Amino acid sequence: MRGNNALRNIERVLNTRDMEQLNKTGYYHLTMACGFIAHYSIDGFKGYFAERFNLFLRELWDYLQWQKQCGHFTRATSFLRDFPYTDMTKLKVQLELYGFIEKNIERLRERRRVTPNKQETLF
Repeated sequence: MRGNNALRNIERVLNTRDMEQLNKTGYYHLTMACGFIAHYSIDGFKGYFAERFNLFLRELWDYLQWQKQCGHFTRATSFLRDFPYTDMTKLKVQLELYGFIEKNIERLRERRRVTPNKQETLF
């Protein structure tokens, strides 16, 4: 499994605000490295967050900030070392994901996906 594929997939989901873009590699990283609870299937995960995208963004951002505050990004903890990526470490994926969200957080928060008679609220 390639960490770069997970990173790019999660970035695509964030940029498009479309949970249908999430693939198994991105789902695996979110549930194994970002504190999300695995659902019965990837489809259950997508279905839950499809109408709750801001909740997804907030939970992901909060978890990455927690990892940074706990020193996971500066210490080579086993939590971020031991992961089956062939091209980059889990730590590198987390650092790049953190940097991407930190750089784009205002844009990601401001974008809204509007559906008839319903509009997501921002956090």
